[in-house]
Order: sequence, then C-alpha cells, then structure tokens
Amino acid sequence: MSFLEDLLPVLLVGEIWREDSGLFCECRTSNVEASLHPECLVFRIVIVSLLSICHHLVKSIYSFIENISQSMSNVACGAHDEEIEGCRDDSYALILKLIAIAAILIAGVCGVAIPLVGKKRRFLRTDSNLFVTAKAFAAGVILATGFVHMLPDATSALTDSCLPKNPWSKFPFSGFIAMMAALATLLADFVGTQYYERKQEKQNQIVQAGPSDVLSESGIVPIETRGYSGKVFGEEEGGAMHIVGMHAHAAHHRHSHSQEHGACQGHLREDSHGHSHSHGIGGEDEEGGVLELGIVSHSVIIGLSLGVSHSPCTIRPLIGALSFHQFFEGFALGGCISQAQFRSLHSTIMACFFALTTPIGISVGIGVSSIYNADSPRALIIEGIFDSISAGILVYMALVDLIAADFLSKRMSCNLRLQVVSYFALFLGAALMSSLAFPLFRERNGACPKISQQGYSQAPGFRIQAAAFIPILKFGTIVGSRSISVEALKPSDTFPRRHNSATPEEQSKMADFVGFNSLDSLIDATVPKSIRIDKMELPIFDEGLTEAQMLEHMKDLASKNKIFKSYIGMGYYNTFVPPVILRNIMENPGWYTQYTPYQAEISQGRLESLLNFQTMITDLTGLPMSNASLLDEGTAAAEAMAMCNNIQKGKKKTFVIASNCHPQTIDVCQTRADGFDLKVVVSDVKEIDYKSGDVCGVLVQYPGTEGEILDYGEFIKNAHANGVKVVMASDLLALTMLKPPGELGADIVVGSAQRFGVPMGYGGPHAAFLATSQEYKRMMPGRIIGVSVDSTGKPALRMAMQTREQHIRRDKATSNICTAQALLANMAAMYAVYHGPEGLKTIAQRVHGLAGTFAAGLKKLGTVEVQDLPFFDTVKVKCADAKAIADAAYKSEINLRIVDKNTEMFKNLGEMLCTITGFDSFSLQPNAGAAGEYAGLMVIRAYHMVTYPSTHGVYEEGIDEICKIIHDNGGQVYMDGANMNAQVGLTSPGFIGADVCHLNLHKTFCIPHGGGGPGMGPIGVKKHLAPFLPSHPVVPTGGIPAPDQSQPLGTISAAPWGSALILPISYTYIAMMGSKGLTDASKIAILNANYMAKRLEKHYPVLFRGVNGTVAHEFIIDLRGFKNTAGIEPEDVAKRLMDYGFHGPTMSWPVPGTLMIEPTESESKAELDRFCDTLISIREEIALIERKSRHPQQRSEENLITVMLFQGAPHPPSLLMADVWTKPYSREYAAYPAAWLKTAKFWPTTGRVDNVYGDRNLICTLLPVSQMAEEAAAATA
Repeated sequence: MSFLEDLLPVLLVGEIWREDSGLFCECRTSNVEASLHPECLVFRIVIVSLLSICHHLVKSIYSFIENISQSMSNVACGAHDEEIEGCRDDSYALILKLIAIAAILIAGVCGVAIPLVGKKRRFLRTDSNLFVTAKAFAAGVILATGFVHMLPDATSALTDSCLPKNPWSKFPFSGFIAMMAALATLLADFVGTQYYERKQEKQNQIVQAGPSDVLSESGIVPIETRGYSGKVFGEEEGGAMHIVGMHAHAAHHRHSHSQEHGACQGHLREDSHGHSHSHGIGGEDEEGGVLELGIVSHSVIIGLSLGVSHSPCTIRPLIGALSFHQFFEGFALGGCISQAQFRSLHSTIMACFFALTTPIGISVGIGVSSIYNADSPRALIIEGIFDSISAGILVYMALVDLIAADFLSKRMSCNLRLQVVSYFALFLGAALMSSLAFPLFRERNGACPKISQQGYSQAPGFRIQAAAFIPILKFGTIVGSRSISVEALKPSDTFPRRHNSATPEEQSKMADFVGFNSLDSLIDATVPKSIRIDKMELPIFDEGLTEAQMLEHMKDLASKNKIFKSYIGMGYYNTFVPPVILRNIMENPGWYTQYTPYQAEISQGRLESLLNFQTMITDLTGLPMSNASLLDEGTAAAEAMAMCNNIQKGKKKTFVIASNCHPQTIDVCQTRADGFDLKVVVSDVKEIDYKSGDVCGVLVQYPGTEGEILDYGEFIKNAHANGVKVVMASDLLALTMLKPPGELGADIVVGSAQRFGVPMGYGGPHAAFLATSQEYKRMMPGRIIGVSVDSTGKPALRMAMQTREQHIRRDKATSNICTAQALLANMAAMYAVYHGPEGLKTIAQRVHGLAGTFAAGLKKLGTVEVQDLPFFDTVKVKCADAKAIADAAYKSEINLRIVDKNTEMFKNLGEMLCTITGFDSFSLQPNAGAAGEYAGLMVIRAYHMVTYPSTHGVYEEGIDEICKIIHDNGGQVYMDGANMNAQVGLTSPGFIGADVCHLNLHKTFCIPHGGGGPGMGPIGVKKHLAPFLPSHPVVPTGGIPAPDQSQPLGTISAAPWGSALILPISYTYIAMMGSKGLTDASKIAILNANYMAKRLEKHYPVLFRGVNGTVAHEFIIDLRGFKNTAGIEPEDVAKRLMDYGFHGPTMSWPVPGTLMIEPTESESKAELDRFCDTLISIREEIALIERKSRHPQQRSEENLITVMLFQGAPHPPSLLMADVWTKPYSREYAAYPAAWLKTAKFWPTTGRVDNVYGDRNLICTLLPVSQMAEEAAAATA
C-alpha cells in the first residue's frame, strides 16, 4: 500500500475549528469584568444564620445556583440599570440615605409598636373593630407585596437576558419556588400546631385536676379539644373547621357557645360572660415567626437596593415608598405578635428586629456600594430565588393567617358593618401597594424619564425585591442643559441599525402610505395567521452581538485554528494571493457586491475579466470553448458526465471513472449519476472494457490523484474508436508544462483554478472550469461570456446564449448550474494576468523542482520506496509505518491530508439555521442554491416542490393545508428557500410543514453575490430525513446536529463543507443581527416591497397580490401592454434604466414581459424613492409616445420623444461625445433624464449590445494579440 493510501481518509486543511471549549457569550458593559465575590455576601450569611428554620433549604438552593452559574461566575453582565453620571451625586446621596434610615426606622417602629402598645387600650386592643380593620389594610399591603412586587421581580431576575436560556427561560422557576415556599410554610404551620396541640392536651389534664383559671407554667393558655379526634378547633360556622394552625379557641373557663342563630348573639355579648376568648398561643407563635421570616427576608434586601445607589433621583422617592411599606408590614407583624401573647421581652426583640432590618440593609448597601456588582448572573439568580421564597411566604401568610383567620371568623360573619369596612380596607391596602408597581416606577424594564432644565420632571419609583442591589435609576439625566435619551446611551456599533435601513419614523410613514397604521399591522395582513410563529429565539446570540463583540468572538475562534503547511494534493494547494488582487478584487465591493451581469452595457469590466478567465482555460487546455466557471472540480466532472449522456442522446447508460481520479470526484459523480439513471463503474484505466457498447463516456485524471503522469493519447483514440467520449480532469498549473488535453484528443476538460491565487478556505469556494469543442457548445453547463458589437459597431461583451439559462429552460434544462464562482474566477484570471505565461511556467517549474528534490532526497535516504512513474508535484511513497511519518509531520506543523474534525463555527451555524427554519438538522455541503435543491430532492425521492412565498411575490393562503394533504397521502414536501428572506422570524419552512428546504445564504444571510458567485445552498431537513444528508468519502460529515444514525445519499460537492470560507459571513450576520434584528429585516423587506408597489401601481399593473391586497418581499410589474401602445419592449425599459444609473431588475421571470422587483431590507427610503421616481419618469416618457401615436398632429418639443429614445438606450459617454448627433432628442435628455443624475451617476460604458450578432458569431475568448494589433493599426490608418 502506498504512503498516501495509508494516510487516507483525509482531504483538506485550512483553518482548524476546535470545539474543546463551548461558546461563551459575554454580556458586559466595559472591559473590566466584575464578579460577586464571597466576601460581598457576608450580609447574606448573617441573614441566613438568623433564619435558622430555612438554613438547610437555602444551603441546598445556593449549591444548585453554584452549579448552574459556575461558567459565569466571573462575568459582569451588561448592566440593565447602570446609573448615569449626570444623575450621580455621592455626597447628596449619602445625606438622603441617612434620612432614609431615620424615616424608615421610625415608620417601622411605629407600625410594629401600635398593636403592641395599644392592646391594653380598648380602642386599640387586638379584639377591637378598629384593629381588625387596620389589620385587613395591612394584609392587603402584604398580599400585594407578594403578588405584585416580589413575584414579578423574581421572574424578571430569573429570565434576565444575561442568564443562559437553558434552564432559566425554559421553566417558570419563580412560580415554582414561590409555590414550594408556600407549601413549606404550610408544612411548618402544621407541624408547629401539632406540637402545640399535644402540649396543650397535657396542660388540659393539669387544668382539669386543678384551678381552671391559671396559666400553665410554660405560659401557654389551655386549648379546647373535641371528641376523640384530638384536633385543635377554633370558632366554627356551619360545621366548617378553621385550618389547623389558625386561631385555635382557647379559654380560661371551660364552656361552649350556643349553636345556630344564637351563636352570633353569644359572640357579640362575650364580655358579659365573665370570660374572654383568646387565640391559641401555639398557632400565633407560629404565625408571628413565619410572617417575620417572610418580611425580614426582603426588608433587608430592599434596604440594600437603596444603599447601593448613588443617585438622588433614585433615593428620594424610595424614602416615602419604603416608609409606607414598612409601616403597614410592621402593623401586620405587630398584630400577630400581640395576638400570640408572647412575653414582653420576646415581643420587644421581634419588634426591634423587624424595625432594624431595612436600616441595616441600607447601611450594608452603603458599605458595599463601591465594590458590589448587582448585575452579575449569580446576583440575578440569588435575587430571583429569594424574591420567589419571600413571595410564597408572604402570599401564604396574608391569605391564610391574616385574611382567612379574620374574614372567616364568627365575629366577621355576625357584623355586616365590620365586613364592609374590612373588605374596603383590604382592597385599599392592596390597591395602594399595587399602585407603586405602576410602570413609571418599574426600573428593570423601564427607564428614568428625561430630565428637564428645571429639574426632575417625574421621579422614578421603586420596586421591592430581595437580593436586588440594583440602583433604581436606569437612564435619563441632565448634562448641562441637554437631555440624554435611552437610545443615545446604547452601543452604537450594532449591526441591525446599519443593515435594516428604514428608521422607525420612515417605517411609520411608509406603512401609513401603504394604508396601515403600523409595520406590524401590515405584516399581520400579509403573512397568513395560520403559519405565523410567535417569536423566534436563537439558541445562541439571541440578543445579537455588537460589531466589537463580534470581532472579539471571531478572533477567539481564529485563535483556535492551527495553520500548517499543507501537502495534501487532490486539487487543494497552498497558494499565495498577490496583495494587489487581494485588495482590488477580493476586498473590493465593486467586485464582490455586484449581481450577475445580465445587463451587459453596465457590466463590461466584469465581463472582460471573465472573458480573460475563459481565454486562460482555453489556452491551457487546448480546447476552443470554456465556460465562465463552475462550482468545484467534483461537480464539474459530474456536469461533464451529464454532457456525455446528452451527447449520446441518453442511449448509453454507463459512465466509467478511472480509479486514479480524486476520491471526492468519484463520489460526486456516483451521487449525480443516480439522478440521470446512469451506471458508474470505477476501473483501472488499463482495464476499461468497451465491448458492452453501453459506455457513454470515461473520466481520467491528468496528473492522477497519486501524482502519476500517463500518456493518454492511445487510450483516447481507443475510446473514440468505440464511440466513447473522454473527459479529462486536470491541473491548470501542471498544464503549463504538460501536453494540453485538447492535443491529446480529450473531448471535455474539467478542473479547479484554486491554485491560481485563491485561498484553500477549508475547501472552498474555488472556481472550477469546463472546456470543450465548438461542437458541444450548446450542451455546456454554466454561463459563457461572448464577444459581440454594440450599437456603434464597436466590440462589446455579453453573456452569450442566454436562452441556455437553466432556470429559463425549466423542464428542458440540461444542467442545474446557474450561479457559479464568478468572483473566484476573476481572481484566478487576474492571477494569470499578474504573472503572465512566463510567470506561470516559472511557478510550475519551481513546484516540480521541489517535488523532484524531495523524491531524490527520499531515494538517497533509502528508508522508503519512491514511485518510478513521472510526476508533477505529488510524490507517491511506500513505507512501513505511514502513521509514524504523519505524526512526525504533524509535530512540525506539516499537514499530510489530516483534518481536525472540530468545527465549532460550523456547529453553531447549523444549530442557528435549524432554529430559523424549524428543521432538525442541516448539511452545509451544497455550495450553491441549485446544488442544495439537488441534494434536497435526492434526500426525498417522492416529493412535491413549492416556493414560499411564491416566485410571484405572494404569501398564498393554505400552504400549511397543502403540506398536510401531501403528508396524508404519503408524500414529502420540498420547499425552495430562495425566498427565505421573507420568512425569517415570521414563519419557517418547518413550521409550515416542509420536510426539506435549501437556503440561499448568498441571498438571505448576507453573503455578497460576487457578480455571479460564490453562493451557498445548505439544506435543512426534518428529523426523519436527517440520516440521509450527504457525507464525504474522505472527511465524513452528515447533518448538524448529527442524527442518531447515518445513511448518507452520497456526496454533493467536492469539499466536506462546501464553500466553507464564506460561511463566516452568514455566521457573523446572524450573530450580530440576533433574533429581533433578523425578524425586523424580514418585516422591512416586506414593507419596502409594499411601499414601492403602492407608489408604482398607478403607473404599472402590479401582478399578483395576497388576499388583503399586499405583496410579499417582491412584486412584479407588467410591461407587456407597452408593445401595442408604444412599441416598447421590456428590454427597452431595462436599457433605459441604465441612463438613470440603474442595473435593471430581473426581467421576464417568472412571467415573460415583466420586471421582478425585490428591494430587500437594506435600501434606504431615499433610494427606494429614487428608483420609483425613475420608473415613473420612464412611464411618463412612454406616455408621451402613446399620446403622439394618438394625436399625430401634435408636434411639440416633448413629442419628439420617440421609440428611438428607448431603442437607443443606453447612452454611454462615448456616444454622447460623438461629433455627430442624429437623435430626435437632446444629448442632455439622453444623459440626464433626471436632475439628480447631474450630481452622481453610474454610467454604462458601451452602447446597446447586439445579442443576435453575438450568438451567430460566437467568440468566447480574447482575440490573439497579433490580430488585435492588426485591427488597431487598421483603425488608425
């Protein structure tokens, strides 16, 4: 076995993407990262130590938090509530904090002391009506605190964007924790009551044996029991027992109340009985302790949220609000303490402890304000958990131990006036406390109002939350006399604001012009409700990265790559890109942003470069015809195989591939052959058998994949003698030294131009080529640039034989190649121009010389066996231990066909595309839209294909029902993703019901078109089709995410990940746009199309609209009627557009005689208006012709506008500056039909090209230099 055979399966090298560490998206406000260190949590430890009954629970919760947030323990999350320097005054803030301590301390003391001090006063006793009413008010305050303040704040904290979506946004933790806290409170209530019940039973035995009107030694009042149940009971109504642990009926004297209607009277006359009722101490001890726990757990923390603030505009409103809150919480707590009949010392300790909690929190906040970061993920998690616990405790205590205890008592039921007043107090307390949560006072999701010159026009309020520590003021301050808005403080290097062109004001105006009150209402009317998704959420980068963050992220990914010297062969080579080509072609938007040059007169420069490419190919291959690039060498070979089948008219169904061809080429041909019902046979060149008479063609490699150079002259003669066509896959650099395949007799030559100055890029994109003889020119795939003449007779270039465009031929197409690799072909052509023939030969001789030196050195060593066959640049070596050699090369950073499988960026991109499309797996291998379509249709053999929105630019209703019907009848649905840019964020192929869909990344996800390539067409599939996604013979790939099992359909393109070099463009675009930016892009594209359609509908018929009269992201205007009314063809309109500086939109597709207009989301309103104004002006020019035709007698200056204006368009500078001007319209009107063109104009460089002449006199290469010199001399003679 050869050395290279031992090293297979291996293919590519380039950037090695590793995934040894997961993607870590940081949310930050500055370059200084902050973390909540343990020493900053001292105050938490103090609180937890005091709340001993929750110690173990809190410890377990904290352990859980530590595990969940371990990866973000050092992250400073982008502060939601960052205070503005203009509103910061540390000295004044400190004074206000001291005032707050005093005010809140006084309010808390007063609130908790009133019930304690007043219980001996009749009007303030705990059994008085006034006390019951005040307690009801306090219960409403506490209930609102739990429901309206604590629980929403917990939810906000635990679903904060700075926390990972999994698990925090995937499960309602806040509600779950609050529920568990309430249940834990119930359990504690029950256990405590049971304990006191048993204790009271023993005490009752003592009471029965002795005096009945004495307290036990423990100070606990005896509690009655009934029957054999042993349950504590309280006051009953209708047989209803109060919940265990509620107010138990205790008495100094053993007695029983009268039943039924006498019960109220007995209760109302209780003072005349000579005895009194009191609450069971056990239940009230429990009640007071648990309520204090719930209150304390957030009273300290709300104090901290005030203490850490540096903003007077934050602190001032908090003073009054917190005082109000603490007073009534203290009142409720004081009532519970007084009813529990604690000893005086115990009551005093509890009252003081409550009164001091918030002031202590403020003091601690003052101490840690300079070092504590409230926006770290850990702080948010702890905040949310403590808020949830507090909410659960407070809600339980308010509903059960405060409201139910009083409102279900006999006393309340027997006193209608007390009921009305208490309910009013309850709702009033809840309403007042809830009002403090009005959005104006919410700081997490809102912003501090703008500040006027006179002062703070509106004071931001507060929110009550545990573990918040976040300054309440978010944005808005005063700097001198200017206001600062929220938008002004956001990062300015965000991509959506630059990519999505329309401003909010423009969006509103455009929507109104279309007839809708908002952009969203337009979208609702356009996209069928049945297929709308609620919201798209990307698994990563959901919020979108800024441009600076994206650069850092890409640098981090790039740092994981290892750039080795590569000696892998098989069509992939290290190459040097001359800086002049890098700067002026690859990095020049004049080249990489251009569209396919359908309108030749305005694209002459790019056409000339592609003609250079074709000339280079024909010179090196020795064949007269070449196309202007194909996708890669593998697909070029597959296209050649299809040509052989067509040449033989489909009568011969066997195609033979020599075993010395590249493995990826063999696999691509085998996959493609299945679609043509061809049989592929892989055989040694010397063993090919033509006796069956069924062989249509044979493919050989020149030089072979293992480096050998064979003389194929006799082989080709023998093949031709048997009626077999010969395809030769070759290396352009080798052909500078070898005999051209055309001279050997090859019918078709294919290969890759990658080593002509195009980086490997992890497999692509690279420009492939196909050359053949004149005999087969109309069977050639891809686009061909030809030479013709313009309206003045001068040479001009054009896309020849455009009727060959495969999308125009529809079901008669012979190839699925449309967009190819124009940008890379231009680079390769310029590389050849840059070096010239002699320079290319010099490079080839050096490469061959180095390979020879290497072989000679190995022979001299004598440790391995070197091949004896001639070679160009690949040396075949037989050795005992190939792996050891490969390992040694790896240590020296030399790549011998070894590929690292870690592809972090590909994995992330695949997962994001799955989310966007609603599919389960993606293949990134197809390197063009057509290749993606072919791959998708190969995945499902039984299919129904749809395009959505339709190519007519409409969201058809019922598409989901169509998919369902197909599925119900055993079919599969393939969706053309060409219009995916009208779906992103609004719907998705997977949601609609498609099983497979390809994406044009070069259209939807921001890859520049390159003047006709590169493109990228990855396919997404549902789970049941994921195993069949394409793989690769050298580097196994499959779907992303990988399915459980794999049964790949074969190989679609030569490289494992297709045109991998351009995938970072789409990856970066998605990451910077985020979910909202992508969704907005779709909406704005739809808005722009509808705006333009509305402007143009009075002038041109707009074909195809949705049920509500709107269009999707594109629309079609009809030009067919002008032929009858003015003699104007659609082509005339497209050519006249060049006089206005525009390259015409897609013409005569999908409806002949029309223009398809797709504005996209990136064009500004001004540019949209300019284009609309142009089309309206052209329509007015046509109208003048129409009026002249109807009224020949009119001969004004305007009527001189004739059909010749359109037929003479475009008007290049050379025509306008000619000495003789014979047109019936002025030069100025021809050159500047609109005033703005005098400021700036993109000029056509030649007159109208004669297409008929070019097809009849097909010339697809540059003229020989000698012939050009003769013509130049004749012109000057």
